[in-house]
Amino acid sequence: MAYQTGTAKTLNELLIKLGEFATQQGWIIDKTENNALYLHGKEGFWTLYLSSNNKNLLICANTGFDKNKKPYEQPGASRLNAYREINTTTTQINNGDYVSYDFFGTAKYLHVVVQIETEKFRHFGFGTLDKEGDYIGGQYAYGTFITDSYGHYQNVDHTYGFSNGATGNQAVVRADGISGDKRSPWYFAPASVNDFSNLGKAECGRYVLSLGRASMFEDNYTYHPDRLLILFSQSKFGQALIPCPHSLIAHGIDGVFRRLGTLPDRYECTMTGIQPRQILEINGERWMIIPSAQYDARNESRIEEGKNNSGTQGVAYRIIE
Repeated sequence: MAYQTGTAKTLNELLIKLGEFATQQGWIIDKTENNALYLHGKEGFWTLYLSSNNKNLLICANTGFDKNKKPYEQPGASRLNAYREINTTTTQINNGDYVSYDFFGTAKYLHVVVQIETEKFRHFGFGTLDKEGDYIGGQYAYGTFITDSYGHYQNVDHTYGFSNGATGNQAVVRADGISGDKRSPWYFAPASVNDFSNLGKAECGRYVLSLGRASMFEDNYTYHPDRLLILFSQSKFGQALIPCPHSLIAHGIDGVFRRLGTLPDRYECTMTGIQPRQILEINGERWMIIPSAQYDARNESRIEEGKNNSGTQGVAYRIIE
């Protein structure tokens, strides 16, 4: 089984069910605690744990496991091995009693979507990229960071899965050795940069271009060259949908951009007229389409308070059964 859906009353119950699902895909559980899960697959180690304020789920990518260390102090933790301290965060997930959850997984990745309220979604996950190029790593982790104050904006302080925004709370990907970089382990992160052509040398080797904001209203969406493939992923003739592979492009210490690879079985698209969690058959495969946070066809910068505005940006997950 590589897909599972259900409900959970608490975050701890959700992590227990995720651990059970993971073992079915060949993952190894290293340790469990209340609201915490330590596990590894064939290509990396990760920890999931509740933040100290008991509000957010945090994820670290690691290079090993130490049973005597805290979840954020594991060997080679992404939290302390990027350009600044990064706590990959998923917000508003602590209250539990979820409408639904969806697990998508293989031996290579575990991707999770939680419907925290009707039509409000939180995505988090981890795994190893379908790599391109010569470097050490490819391990990644991402979450969904939506601030309480600006949920109705497509605000720069939000992170929608693997998107820029929320500096210090965003996604990470390990890529040692890119452009001759000697730091190891080293994790890149998506970030809001106004003009990559004018990046100073001190900023080289820190950032990746991603597609998590490709269809959003604000100017800080992305400078990724595949952005137009997201904007035009839906045909106005025949209602065809062609989700775009979510590739990551690192900005090396030499100022050169290099592709790291793509997130496996997690693509980006627009979803005008598609119902949240609708399953479509595309090229003979089944894909579930889910809003990045909350669908709003107006795709405006600001909508009614109480909503999580991610416009028409959607995520397409391949269902393997």
